[in-house]
Amino acid sequence: MQESEIESLEGLEQMHNLKVLELFGNPMQKINSIKPIQHLKQFGIERHKVSPYMRRQMKKNGIIYCWI
Repeated sequence: MQESEIESLEGLEQMHNLKVLELFGNPMQKINSIKPIQHLKQFGIERHKVSPYMRRQMKKNGIIYCWI
């Protein structure tokens, strides 16, 4: 996927071929649900945008996450 601004993860769950997503520097405020990203293998975003609960859910779903 090309570099672009993503304001929402809505519809991401239909992109089953997408395995890595990095959202560093995007205007998205918070990640509130694991559902749109549960098929990803790797997810990157600023740490303050993901709650401890969501980090546990990502670990439970086998998602490798990285922070800045």
